[in-house]
Amino acid sequence: MPNVLLGYAGVIVAAFGFGSNFLVIKKWSPGDGVFFQLNLCLGIWMVGLVYHIAIGAPPIQPMAMIGGALWCTGNIVVPVIIECIGLGLGLLIWGTANMIIGWMSAHFGILGVTKQTVSKMQMNVIGFIIAVVSILVYSQVKPMGDEETKQRKKARKYAVAVNDTEQEIQGMLDSDAEKEADGKLTAGMSMTMRRIIGILLALIAGCLFGSCFNPAQGVSDYSSKHYCSYIDPVSLTGELAGKAKDDCNHIQVNCYNLTNYKIPDLGAFCRGLSKEGPSMYCVWDSEEGKCDGIPIEHMAFSQFCGIMLASFTYYCIYNFYKQGIKGENPFVNIPLIGPGFVSGIIWAFAQIGWFYANQNLEMSVAFPIITTAPGIIATMWGIFLYDEVSLKTLNIVTLIGAIITAAVADALITLSR
Repeated sequence: MPNVLLGYAGVIVAAFGFGSNFLVIKKWSPGDGVFFQLNLCLGIWMVGLVYHIAIGAPPIQPMAMIGGALWCTGNIVVPVIIECIGLGLGLLIWGTANMIIGWMSAHFGILGVTKQTVSKMQMNVIGFIIAVVSILVYSQVKPMGDEETKQRKKARKYAVAVNDTEQEIQGMLDSDAEKEADGKLTAGMSMTMRRIIGILLALIAGCLFGSCFNPAQGVSDYSSKHYCSYIDPVSLTGELAGKAKDDCNHIQVNCYNLTNYKIPDLGAFCRGLSKEGPSMYCVWDSEEGKCDGIPIEHMAFSQFCGIMLASFTYYCIYNFYKQGIKGENPFVNIPLIGPGFVSGIIWAFAQIGWFYANQNLEMSVAFPIITTAPGIIATMWGIFLYDEVSLKTLNIVTLIGAIITAAVADALITLSR
């Protein structure tokens, strides 16, 4: 039986984790992002390993690893997105695109996911349409321009350096600007070009992020539909009534003894199950008294293995290109190692929370909240700590409108459950 409280706890952990995990690297330039991503993924994989052992080390699911590779492919462009439009606006855009892909997968039953129904379909669809509108509003929010950023930093320098001359303060500003530009891919680009590139990359990344759960959800749906749903306790009476739990939890071992269930061709059923191997299993739900498919949260480490493998592959290709073809040294920022690893740890906890949210609230409910709330949180960090968003009146009004639009979409989709 779904645990709604556990599901919403997962939502809270995911929202704050995804909205804050990049804060720890803001002081260091990630450059082209490849070295940073490798350290990030190491942190993710280490948390996943501990979690995997803690839940009993269920079998690795190769299909779920594909989801990890999809996520890693989208994440590799995140440093460029942050350079172009900032963390807050980037998260808002890729989070909303992420939500749309997740919602469509669950609503229409596409991309490997079984169709999920909600009690108030019309409200759910209206919420989705409003979420699409919120992307258009987000795209009108402007990051802080170079001149505005310079003026705000200058004001801060004056506030803390009351004994310094104008020339000394200008020197400090120029020095800070040189440090920030070091290693950046977008150095020299116009604000308009950076904005266009940032929005396009955020949309692409969001689509990849929105697909990363589909393989794991597909494995869970497949195991339930083709194997676990046949272990129906209603088929058993008398002395056999308590046998369903054991048959469910040991379906591979007990397969040829499942003669009391309504399985059309037991031989073909067992041959198919044997061909699937030990990675195909079922789990008994004691509260609802039924046999469920593979829990999606069992596949978190499988996804993390796909993330680590893809990241290492990209890093090898990157090094070959930089050293073997261009004859240049890869971008490596040693002080970024620790913060990158910590960022991965925070992200891993958030992703595990999302797995539990999907399991207990369903994707059509969990996705809208988790994919938009982190963007709002990150935007607040960006405004108050990092001067990422222009503070001109019209821009702030647009940003507030975008956040309200996304919040309304979230509320409608959540209530439609």
